[in-house]
Order: sequence, then structure tokens, then C-alpha cells
Amino acid sequence: MALTESHLSDQVIDAEIQISNYNVFRIDRKDRSHGGVIVYTKDSLCIKEIAKNSNSYCEFIILEFPDINLVLTVIYRPPNCPEQAFRDSLESIKNYLCNYENKGEKPWDLLLMGDFNFPFIEDWNSDGPFINTEASEKKQAVYTKQLSGDLFMEQLVQFPTRKSNILDLIFSNNVDLITNIETIVNSGISDHNTIEFTLGYDLEAPNSMVSKGMNIRESKLAEMDVDKASEEDWQRINVGLSKVNWNDELLGLNTEESLEKIVSEVEKIVTVMLDPKKGFEDDSVFEVEGETKSNNKIPRKARILMRRKRKISKNIIQSTSNKRIVSLTEDLNIVDNEIRTMHNEFSESKEREALESIKKDPSKFYKYANKKSKVRTSIGPLSDKDGNPISDPKEIAEILSDQYKSVFSTPQEESKIENEKEFFNTENPEENHLTDIFITDDEVKDAISDMK
Repeated sequence: MALTESHLSDQVIDAEIQISNYNVFRIDRKDRSHGGVIVYTKDSLCIKEIAKNSNSYCEFIILEFPDINLVLTVIYRPPNCPEQAFRDSLESIKNYLCNYENKGEKPWDLLLMGDFNFPFIEDWNSDGPFINTEASEKKQAVYTKQLSGDLFMEQLVQFPTRKSNILDLIFSNNVDLITNIETIVNSGISDHNTIEFTLGYDLEAPNSMVSKGMNIRESKLAEMDVDKASEEDWQRINVGLSKVNWNDELLGLNTEESLEKIVSEVEKIVTVMLDPKKGFEDDSVFEVEGETKSNNKIPRKARILMRRKRKISKNIIQSTSNKRIVSLTEDLNIVDNEIRTMHNEFSESKEREALESIKKDPSKFYKYANKKSKVRTSIGPLSDKDGNPISDPKEIAEILSDQYKSVFSTPQEESKIENEKEFFNTENPEENHLTDIFITDDEVKDAISDMK
């Protein structure tokens, strides 16, 4: 997950923006406010930070994913950016990415994305002239296009990401890398739309490309308890499905749209006929530690709200009626406010729990406080001597063991004790005998002073 315009500074520590089970990589704007880039990655992935930089105008981060031969670059370019500042950033990015042209046996996928703020460009893959732009802005757009050409990358976002402009871009040298690009319109959360897409990788089989279509497990069908459905229930479901005029419903739809429509119609019938699984019938916003009823870490209400937001966003983008767009935007504002309220209530409930536990169980309070004050860094994945990523716990333990042994010096042969009993002979206490060691307060104070 990549975010631009993070507006963070060194006064905000990583623990304050940490997401459970994710690692955070960030670059804050140097010497000025606003700007900034953040990237969140699953902590199970082996990742190497190649570079990050801010020149007070542009920020970028470059990350290497050796398990899947991917290099991700996220950049933020503000409006009215000085030409030289942006050009310097692009030159740095190009120098880093060119190193992957002949690196290793398998080709590397390059992914460059971010907020570029070029509202005057309608089609990045066209050779037509840029319109309605100043000379400096046009030059910077030309530099960006030259970089994409030098690295054989194409721009994949074809829909507006802020009002009617395409400001947020995704470039890749592998057009099959990105699947299922969607946009989610935001209201109060951001003035840019959220771009959501799927990387066509199967992480269980590194470097293999698979096309990932709609995931039915994310629909309400996965929440229904089909194991307890009776023969009568299935008969009623069949009757309901037979009443749907599928020819009319699927008329003019492509394969992906048809599948989405079929799942939607089946959902309407099945959710009425069957009971939900245990845990999914609970409409509670929060999941209290020790009392969680569902294995899904995202509350049911949050998932429902996000589904509504996606649906409204899709309708806004496809609508040509101003009146309908206004109505849908109002609906979107309501959903965004509900999401924001739910998040605030969740945070407040956790704080109340921590405060109320101070007297009865102080450890709960300090556990919550520590989460907000520091980040726990997990061990691994690591790399072996040849640079290959290692994620197996046993192999990681062996690497750490070798590292631990390497810090010890080799004992001198003349100082080795050949006969322990003779060396530690207690009959002659004045020779080779360990005695008590006495340390005074002044000696401790002097030692501490020397450490400063």
C-alpha cells in the first residue's frame, strides 16, 4: 500500500503510523512541510530498501522484492515543482532502475507509481502534443515520458484520479503485471481517488504469473453457512435462481461484469434463504481481544461500508448525468463519514480499555502504550551469502547462529586450560583461585561517567 502527500515529519515516529503485520517505509519532506511518501508491505515478504530521497520538493522510495523479481518505486511530485528538482529525482531513479536490466537470470519487473500532478496530459501512451501547459511543466512531463521510454514502461491508469484529471500514474515494463485496476472515489478523506489493483503474482510459487479475477470469497456468499442448509433450502434457492431472466441481466456485459452480476444475483437469494456462519451474524463494529467471534480481522460493518463505497464510486465514474453524480456524491460523503466515525470510535474504545485496566491489570495499559511508542521489528526474512532471500525459520536460525559465532575471537593456544581440575585446585587457594570481586559505588559512578 503506497501513500503520497503523507505530510509527516521527524516529530511523528513510525509506531504512530504502524499497521499490524506490515512493515513501514517512509521518506518525509526535507526542510519544508507537506509532501512525503509512505509504503506499507506485508511483514512476510523479503524486502530490500534500495534508496529514498527528498530534495525539499520531490520524494521517492525504491524497494526491491527479490522473491518475485519486482522493483517498486513510489514518487510524489507537487504542483509547480521546480524543473531541476524533478529532473534530479528522475535521474536518480533511472540510475537505480537501470541496474536491473541485466541483474540475475530472470528479468525484473519495474513498477513506478505516484502522484505526478500533470493535469494537462490526457493520454500518456500517445505521441500527441501536451495541451494547456506552461513550458516548465511540459518539460517535466517530457522527462517523465522519456524515462518510461528508456525503461520500456507503459502508463496503465486510463481513468481520472482527481476530478476529471489523471494525476496519479502507474508505469510498468510488464503490462500483464497489473490486473483489475479499480478506482475508489473519496470525499473528505482525500481529494484524490484511491487506485486499487492486483499484482498478478502467486507468492506461493515465486515468479509465476497468474491472472486473478473476482474473488468470490470476498462476497457475502462466503459468510453463509451452507453446511447447515436443508434440502428444502436448496430447493427454494433453485426456484429463486430460475426466476432470474439471465439473458436480460447479462446482455451487453463482458466476462468480468457478467461474473460480478451473477454473484450479485446469487447473493440476493442465498442471503435471504440461509443463515450466516457463526461470527458473521454479529453486527458489532469492534472486535474485543479475547472475545472475537470472527476470524476476519476487518469488522463486518467496515467490509460492508467499503463494498458500498466501491459500488458508489463505480457509479460516479460511469455516470454522465450531473444530477445523478451530485446525488451519488452525497451518498459517498455519508459512507466516508461513517467509516471515519467508526475508526474514531474504535480508537477511542481501545484507549478507554487501556485506561480502565490501569488499576486492575497495568500490563494491558503498558502493552497498549508500547504499541504507540515503538515498533517491534520481526526477524527475517534474511538473505544468504549469495543474496538469495531466506524465509524458512530453520534456515534463518542457522544464519543467525553463524553470525553469533562470528563475533567471538579464536582462543589463544597458549592460554587454553588443558586440565581443569588441576587449574582450579582448591587445596592451594593462592594459586589460580577465583575470589569474590568487590565493586564500590564510586567505581560504578566513574564507569558510568566514562560511558557518556
